[in-house]
Formats: sequence, C-alpha cells, structure tokens
Amino acid sequence: MGSPVSGPVVSGGVVAEPRTRSVQSCSSSVCGGPGWSIMDPSRTLPTSLATGSLPTGPDRMCLMPCSGSVPRVSRAWDSSRWAQTCRGGAVMLRSWYPRRGAGCGVYASMMLQRESHSMKTVSTQREFDRQLGDGSCVLVPTMGALHGGHLSLIRLAIEHGQRHGLPVVATVFVNPAQFDQPEDLHRYPRTLERDAELLQREGVDVLFAPGVEDVYPDGPDGPIELPEVATQPGLEDAFRPGHFEGVCRVLERLFAMTRARAAVFGEKDWQQLQVARALVDQLGVDVEILPAETVREPDGLAMSSRNVHLSDAEREQALSISRALRLGREIEDAGRAERLMRETIEEAGLSVDYAVIREAHGLVRAPADGGAGPWRAVITARVEAESGVVRLLDNGPWPAK
Repeated sequence: MGSPVSGPVVSGGVVAEPRTRSVQSCSSSVCGGPGWSIMDPSRTLPTSLATGSLPTGPDRMCLMPCSGSVPRVSRAWDSSRWAQTCRGGAVMLRSWYPRRGAGCGVYASMMLQRESHSMKTVSTQREFDRQLGDGSCVLVPTMGALHGGHLSLIRLAIEHGQRHGLPVVATVFVNPAQFDQPEDLHRYPRTLERDAELLQREGVDVLFAPGVEDVYPDGPDGPIELPEVATQPGLEDAFRPGHFEGVCRVLERLFAMTRARAAVFGEKDWQQLQVARALVDQLGVDVEILPAETVREPDGLAMSSRNVHLSDAEREQALSISRALRLGREIEDAGRAERLMRETIEEAGLSVDYAVIREAHGLVRAPADGGAGPWRAVITARVEAESGVVRLLDNGPWPAK
C-alpha cells in the first residue's frame, strides 16, 4: 500500500466526509499490458460520483470489488457495477485508461477506507455458538503465526462466503496431536495478537482460538480411521509418524465445532490437502474443500511460518527447492526429473527427505506405474539452520506441458 492521502470516500454511491485513502498496486496484467498503473494519489474523486453518474473520457472511473480477478474489459462498461463494497470495510476504486486501438485499458486501483470491520474473537464453544447461533460458515483452520500465504486462504474464504452468504471463521489452534517431536511443538511461533490484527484487517467475521481442553475434552487419544492418502504414499506419513492422525483428529473436531460448510486449505501442504478431501468423503460430512494456490516470496520461496527461522544464507540454500521444481517440470521423463530435483537441492547443502513425482490425488502411483495423471512433483527438504533443523515443503504440477 502507498502513503495515505486525504480525500472524499464513496459509500453506497455517495461521497462521504474526507477520510484516509491509500494507493494500491497489483502485479496482475490486463490485456497483455505492463501491469496495473498506480493512480496519482493527489487526485480526488469526481463530484459526479455523488449522484451516481460516471464521468466520461480517459478519467472515467468505476468502483469494483477489491478481490477476484479482473476480466478483459471493453469500452461498453456496465455502470451498474460501479459501486460495490469490499468485505473488509473498504471500497476499491479503479480508473480505466483506454489504450489506443486495443479496445481495452489499464486500470489504476485505489483502496478507499470506509467504516472499520468488527471481528469477534472467541475462545470457547459457548462463545462461538453465541456468535453464529446454529448457522454454518466458511472455515480457515490455522495454527497461527500467519503470513501472506494464510491471508490468501482468508481472501478465498471471503470470496466464497460472499457468494454463498456465509460468515468466515478462522481458527488458531496449535494442535499438539500433529507434532511428532515435542521440541517442534515448543518452537512453533505463537503470535495470537498479531494474527488477530491481520484477520481483522482482512475482514474475518470470527476468530476462534480454542484451548486444548475445548478441542479435546476427552483427550487427543482414542481410535480414528485414517484415509489411505494419510498412510500409503510414504511421504509425510512416513517421515512424520502420527502427524496425519493428529491432522484428521483436529479437522474432525473443528468441522463439528464450527459447523463448517466449506474449508480452505493451501496447496503448499499438498498431501494434507488430499487428506482433508479424503477425510470429508470418509466422514460423509457436507464440507466443500477449497484449494488455494501456494503463495511465494518475491524470490520464489514458498511462504511458511518456518521461514522465520532461516538466516539470509540459509534462505539462499532454501531457494534450491523452488529451483528444483522449476527444473524438474521441464523434463518429461519422471525418473530423470526426480534425480535432477534431488541433485539440485543436495548441491545447495540441504538434506532431501523426498523429491518425487506422484499421481496428484492419491500420491501413491508414479508415472512408471502407468496412468494418465495428473501428476504432482512433491519435495520436502531440511535446512541445517543455526536455530535448528528447518523442514520445508513445496510442490507443483508436472510436467510443464
């Protein structure tokens, strides 16, 4: 976001009292152009917006939702959509600058801050039920220490919630049942106050941060049936014994506690995403699993709460993981691709748990076993950091074509 400037604010098609506004840029491109332009922050909204009419010419302005992709546009703009409100209590202003002969234009985007969004934070089932009653929600289960990857899950949840009229609930619960090493549980960062600020800013309706006694009133033990993708691939299930048992146990509880109608999971933890899908089928519950693409740092490193444990030099080593994925995707022979991925990571000084290509959903079959795919390259490697061993996951579709 750019520097805030003073100016009028649009609310429901009416120019309100001057408040703070900020310029926002986007990395997306429109019609093959160079990307989004940033509106001159010294400009103010045309007074014609107060009456609901649109100005004409190159300064023509429209209000659009602040999330979602921007379609290819033409000069015949639908003015009925120019006043829409963002979930987080803001309005996105986009100005269309026509490009000669292209029939389309480049947008400049501006976030206009409106009234603040009110998020409720609760820690017990009784408090949660008081907020949602007997209604359902879109769930984003997290263990906190939120970063940009988590926030992309939140935005996807909000988009889904808006389409289906459902509130968005984010849970922050560091689940002891899915840590196979006590020191990992102890080291996991806990930043609830900061997490709450981020979730409030994104427009989450309820932050549910239950204690262990709320999630596991009878303790985290007891029999549980695991789907095959949680036990058969020989990936995370082999390197972290008991991990997916803890994941399935907590998801079953959170689905029930929140009465989720949909739940968002990131693709970075690819096997976990498939476990969640299989668990829903196994339980027979009406929860739609929504996958969210992996969010990466500008240098290509997949965002992870564990990245905070890396020094600059260790981070350079970790970049070999995403580099290995890129190189492997260019080789259509699976065996050669797997060898190249492993060699690329090991040459950077990391230890490789696995660097394999598997059928994308079951994660058991390899291309050599036959089948049409789709296929996924999945990698987990360890960085010997000064703060201890940092284990990083990444994955991507294979091959490139």
